[in-house]
Amino acid sequence: MRASTVALAALCIAATAPAAHANIFKVYGEADLGGKYGKGTGGDLVNNNTDHFNAAFYEKAGPLTYGLTVGARFLFVDVHINHQQFHSFSGGNGDGASTPTPTTSTWTDFAAGIDFELPVGSQTKEDKDNGRGSFVEVGTFLAYGVGTGAQVRPPLDSAQLTDHGFTATAKLGIGKHMNTIFDYGIEVPVSYGYYFKKGTDQFVNDLSTHYQSAQIEVLAYFRANIRLL
Repeated sequence: MRASTVALAALCIAATAPAAHANIFKVYGEADLGGKYGKGTGGDLVNNNTDHFNAAFYEKAGPLTYGLTVGARFLFVDVHINHQQFHSFSGGNGDGASTPTPTTSTWTDFAAGIDFELPVGSQTKEDKDNGRGSFVEVGTFLAYGVGTGAQVRPPLDSAQLTDHGFTATAKLGIGKHMNTIFDYGIEVPVSYGYYFKKGTDQFVNDLSTHYQSAQIEVLAYFRANIRLL
């Protein structure tokens, strides 16, 4: 009953919102930049390994991150693909020099979930007519993703993959509609996942390669929307 009430309320909001913000159906692209923190929380791999390569992916990746997202949204149902690049600095370059060397990791998610935009603040008639206004965004998603411990060398093949797994994410953000096409803002995704190390000698049924991880990101984004309905 509670889920039905929430769904009905969301449909009412979408139906009564101004045309510029109805977002009944749209496709979008988004670029983001920010930072992240991750920590392995459990599993044989996390508990029994101290090797940097075998650490939880989000624990060793980053903290600097940037990425691209492409997706589509019907009312509040959202599907998207997100690709993130993570950059960190090691303690040295391996030959005794003290200068840190950058390391790169990547993660690509295929996600589906629900995403709401709720208008906040007052708007003038001119703002409404031109699609301007501030909003709060709330979303929850389930995703399957794959990671690489180094920069991808096209074409991507299985030999470059180091991790894969399933993630649940909750997102809270605040943004501004510049017009009917462009938005910008800040979002904070918090996620928890069950992951597997992938390698030539590692298999899904080998529990020593399994681990759990929690992570949080703070991202500034710029989004372009094509509203079809």
